[in-house]
Amino acid sequence: MTVRFITRCFGFALLTLWLSGRSLAQETRETQCLRSFDVRINTQTEFDFGDKSHTHHNLTGQLTLVPVTHSTLPPNLTWWALQMTDVKQVGNGVVMNHDATYELPFAVGLNAQSHIDQFYFPVKLPEQEQDKLKGLAYYFQFANLEELREKSPDNYARVERDTIGLSSARYAIATSEQGLQYVVKEKYEYSANSGISG
Repeated sequence: MTVRFITRCFGFALLTLWLSGRSLAQETRETQCLRSFDVRINTQTEFDFGDKSHTHHNLTGQLTLVPVTHSTLPPNLTWWALQMTDVKQVGNGVVMNHDATYELPFAVGLNAQSHIDQFYFPVKLPEQEQDKLKGLAYYFQFANLEELREKSPDNYARVERDTIGLSSARYAIATSEQGLQYVVKEKYEYSANSGISG
């Protein structure tokens, strides 16, 4: 997965529309600079159920993140509202139809280890749509860059939960041609299966 940081200034209304319905972010509705990222997710999966099968999936778009707090959200977690826009997908080399589900705003609660512990959906969504957004959010579950540097200058591994269950994830710090450091994450083994609703 590659994420490139950009700053985008625009009206905060896009994310506050759904947040203000539950009073999550009524502090401001004015124009602000928000953290926004160009996102490119490239997954290659191999299944071995007697016959090996391979799948390739690419998802691109813009991700906007906003820190949120509210009395109804557990205070022991760090909450982030996120929303993708301009989402495009290619599955096994075929351009997929637009799926508006991936552009719905929602929030995730992270624990002290940067693991996703809870999800918040501002409107009632069918379970299948919630599962799509949960799956998307787990792509953004990354270990902290400072934590990586402290533990190992080369590689670092940890167990993480996602929509399938528990997986081992390997992290490495890389440097771009422009001299910017970024984190590379590779999931390489599942140790438990808990189902998509996790």
